[in-house]
Amino acid sequence: MVRFSARDVKDEVLRKWLTRMASHYERRKLQPWQIAILKRAGFDWTWRAPVETTDFLGRPRRVGVQMHEGLLSWEELCRMLSEHFARTGELLFHQRVDEERILATWLGKQRQKLSYGKLSKDREQALLQIHPEIFTLPIRRDKYVRKRARPGWLNRYHDVQAYLRNKDLKAFPPEGLALPQDVYDWLHIQKYDDKARLLTPVQLKQLHSIGYSPDMVSKCRLMRDEFSYMDQGLERYRAFLETHGHGNVPESYHELKLVNFVAHIRKLYRMNLLSEERRRALDEAGFVFAVFEQPTPAWMAQYEKLAAYKKEKGHLHFTKYEPQYAETSEYLRQQKLRGRKGLLLSEHIRLLNELGVEWGNKKPIPKDANPSNKKKP
Repeated sequence: MVRFSARDVKDEVLRKWLTRMASHYERRKLQPWQIAILKRAGFDWTWRAPVETTDFLGRPRRVGVQMHEGLLSWEELCRMLSEHFARTGELLFHQRVDEERILATWLGKQRQKLSYGKLSKDREQALLQIHPEIFTLPIRRDKYVRKRARPGWLNRYHDVQAYLRNKDLKAFPPEGLALPQDVYDWLHIQKYDDKARLLTPVQLKQLHSIGYSPDMVSKCRLMRDEFSYMDQGLERYRAFLETHGHGNVPESYHELKLVNFVAHIRKLYRMNLLSEERRRALDEAGFVFAVFEQPTPAWMAQYEKLAAYKKEKGHLHFTKYEPQYAETSEYLRQQKLRGRKGLLLSEHIRLLNELGVEWGNKKPIPKDANPSNKKKP
């Protein structure tokens, strides 16, 4: 391999850029993949020319780290494009990621050479091996670096393919299968994304190759032995209900598995992806699907203080000689006032009635039972 340094490059722009790369390398500002590419290209790090590092006011100049297409061979760029397509399943390039921006520009040049008849047959065949429609698929350039539309989608797709191979199947049968929980949930999410038009043409083509169809997914069912995940989650949820008296698990709760279980079930509920067996088991456990129809954790914290006072004193008659209970006394007064105005839910009123709260002559009106408070369709 021929090694070269910045002073060996005649192009002034490229020479200054290489000098900056050497400076960034000494200051440990380069990413490992950037260092590897420069080393493969034969760049010598032992010499660099002087370069301006401050502006005309003496302030430090911020120099962005950018990769240069001229440092990479055609074969290396083709290999990088093949790895990128295998990882993402589409030609989506982020403009603020140097490696992907170079690949998008390079692929556009190869298409232009093909249209002019200047691309050799060997290179054309090498690109077609990446994908048969590599010259016709749209190149999408994303301006912002954000989470991909389907992170790890291709890995999950390969897992499903491996599951089918273990079952000696090439595709799902039209009548569906009894599936483990992870495959069952993934297929239903694909069905939801397909209906919302969130899947790319490449993803749809790959799904159809394994027998995907919305009707097939609807006929799939959950394996009985995979219900252990639901059983464990419901056991933790019942323990939370017994301890706290409500089903509103806060996101800051110390038991992370319970928080994730509740969030996952509510997401499936909103997407209408819960099976009849799951829905029946959740209803029997008293699972709260709609949080806004139940008391909040802050309300329940004040309610527990009121219940502790009732257990200690045997009544709910506060006096001015008990300043330590001033907050609880004000809480009870506000609940009576809100109940008369119809601002409490049925669950609020039920819990307060269990403590024997005296409402007076005007009985409370549940907010969720008042037709005037419900949204019109």
